[in-house]
Amino acid sequence: MQTSRTLIVGRLSVQSSYLRNEESPADSEHFDTVQWFLGPTVAWRIRTYAVDCDIHLHRVDPVAGLIELALQSTQSHYAEVLAELVRVELTDCLNGAQASRELCAALGAAGWHYAEDLDMGFWNPSELHYSTKSTPV
Repeated sequence: MQTSRTLIVGRLSVQSSYLRNEESPADSEHFDTVQWFLGPTVAWRIRTYAVDCDIHLHRVDPVAGLIELALQSTQSHYAEVLAELVRVELTDCLNGAQASRELCAALGAAGWHYAEDLDMGFWNPSELHYSTKSTPV
């Protein structure tokens, strides 16, 4: 089974709450992200909100050119608050230690969370306990 995946991480310069519709400047441990987890048969767009540890998961059809589309979309939609945009090639998303090493090398911090039942993973360097608390309209 192939377990290599591409993770695109957009680290934002804000920490926000979707529920309360508020944001403030990010700090080193609390910041929002826009992430794309891209595999051969499934892809996910992941949006984290640091204030209330809210997470929105959106399943995306893995189409040709999705990596470039994900990079362009993130740059376009989050330009004003995008602090960093990094593409990480994870050689084995099932191997937490390996994925953490690759994330640390690319982003300066580990923090890998993978849900095998969804074939979805995301970077969470502050080890916050994310769960879905709101639904986008």
